Amino acid sequence: MKKPYLYFIFQFLILSTSFAQQKLYDEKKITKETELNLAISNYRGIENKSIVYFLENDNQTLSAYESGKLKWKTNVIKVCGKPKVGEAKIRYIKLNGKVLNVTFGKHSWAEVDVKSGITKFIGSD
Repeated sequence: MKKPYLYFIFQFLILSTSFAQQKLYDEKKITKETELNLAISNYRGIENKSIVYFLENDNQTLSAYESGKLKWKTNVIKVCGKPKVGEAKIRYIKLNGKVLNVTFGKHSWAEVDVKSGITKFIGSD
C-alpha cells in the first residue's frame, strides 16, 4: 500500500528549502563601494563585511541583511519626519564606520547605526 502522506511531506520539504534560499533583495543591485548616490546609480544597496545595507522599494526604508537574513529595518522618513524641502525619499547613503550617513529630501540628514538600525535625525538646512 502506498503512503500518499509521504509524498506531501517530501514536496513540502522541497518547497520550503527553495523558499528559504531566496534572497530578500536583488544581488545585482548591490555595490561594494561605500557610498551610493541614488540619483545617478542603478544600485540600491551597499555590501560591507558580508552585511548588505539595502534601500527598499518605498525609497524610505533601509534594511540590513546578514547571511541573507534580516538584521534590522528602519524607515528613515517616519523616524526623522518628512523633509521641509524635497521629496520624502532617500537620495544618498554613505557607509562611514559605525554609521550610515543618509541624505533625504533635498537637504536633510540622518545617521543609522549599522549594528542596531537606530536612526537619528542630524538636521537640515
